[in-house]
Amino acid sequence: MSNPKYYIFMTALLPQFVNMTQPALPQYASLATVIVSIDVTVMLSYAALGKKSVRIWKANGIRWMNRISGTFLLILAGSVALYRKSST
Repeated sequence: MSNPKYYIFMTALLPQFVNMTQPALPQYASLATVIVSIDVTVMLSYAALGKKSVRIWKANGIRWMNRISGTFLLILAGSVALYRKSST
């Protein structure tokens, strides 16, 4: 909630779903409940996926991930070392 882009987005988005002829507080409360429940569901899904991926990536998986990322970094270092600026 500390991201100012969130507040700008919600300021633009929420008034479209609020009926001005009805009391605003219950409408905003129900919208907040929906937003919080979606956020909690997504974050719990991320946590469950992370927990499962830790089990999958134990020992052998981590070794291969280190090899792949190390190879990528070596290729990147080689390309930086061989990079030449154009003369124009």
